Amino acid sequence: MTQASGRGKILELEDVHTYYGSIHAIKGISIEVFDGEVVTLIGANGAGKSTTLRTINGLNRPRKGTITFQGRNITSTPAHEIVRRGIAQSPEGRRLFPRMSVVENLEMGAFQRTDRSGLKEDMDRVFRRSTIRGRRSCWSSRTR
Repeated sequence: MTQASGRGKILELEDVHTYYGSIHAIKGISIEVFDGEVVTLIGANGAGKSTTLRTINGLNRPRKGTITFQGRNITSTPAHEIVRRGIAQSPEGRRLFPRMSVVENLEMGAFQRTDRSGLKEDMDRVFRRSTIRGRRSCWSSRTR
């Protein structure tokens, strides 16, 4: 594991090429993400942002290159296993569950979690970092 500023590399894409049929959608992207970093993908429509995320999540398979998460090659790992390892995607702005509360939406994202205490810690961390702090008591009462 490479170190940068004393932090370990948690995600790496090396020369990843992803296709949709004969369309070469991602042409050799390489990315390194270190522990504690916030990384964004910025680009025009059709630049490959969503395809890159789908490739990391295992929904698209790269024809070339490698994806490493926490020191393990996940290039050919099925999507459900990648979620279990800790990588997930939250579609933004789609209103997929518009009638559900914030807490219920977060619970949906954690449906594969079995560790209630770890889940509670993670939910508390989300509430501490967000503008929905007043809702934390709602989550705490649901986890008892």
